[in-house]
Parts: sequence; structure tokens; C-alpha cells
Amino acid sequence: MQAIEARSLTKTYPGDITALDELSFAVEEGSVFGLLGPNGAGKSTTVKVLTTLSRPDSGAASVAGFDIRVSTSPSPSSTAPPGPFLDEPTTASIRRSEARCGARSRGSPARRG
Repeated sequence: MQAIEARSLTKTYPGDITALDELSFAVEEGSVFGLLGPNGAGKSTTVKVLTTLSRPDSGAASVAGFDIRVSTSPSPSSTAPPGPFLDEPTTASIRRSEARCGARSRGSPARRG
């Protein structure tokens, strides 16, 4: 079974910026997977699309059997909550961590807060 499957994901932003251009990949259940690439390669956009924080312009994907375009729960009887996989406080915490990490990588002192 595929833990993650992405098929022809495309995502553009205003200004005719293409972040994802027909991205396709699969991650086998139980495997370790990483997204690597230079700035602007679409890594963050891929994660946002897979976690339902952003919608793709086209293409399809599933995470643990959940179709990201339709629902975050496999059936109406599921106990999984509707909406994004990550709540806003968790997302904000991740963004703060990413900012601190980025500041450190550029040699700037990381601020707490």
C-alpha cells in the first residue's frame, strides 16, 4: 500500500509562478522519504498540498488513503476531524520553527518568541 501518492500535482501562484508542475511520486508504507531541493523547488508547497493547507490547481493525491481533494476522512463514520490535518496553532508553531532554523542557517541569531 502507498502511504502517499501524488499524481500530476500542479500549483501556481499569482504572477504566473508555477510551484508544482505535474509532480508525481509515491511513498511506500513503512518507508522513510524526504523532499530535497533548492529554494523555490516546491518542497513547502508540496507539503501544504498534501496536508490540505493549500489546494492544487490540478492533479490528485492521497495520504494514508485520504483523498486530499475530497475529504480528510475516508468515510462519514470516521472519527477523523474534517478540515486540514494540522490545526492553526500547530501550523503556526511549525512556521516559527522554520523561521528560526532559516535564521540560524544564515548566521543570524535566532530569536525566541
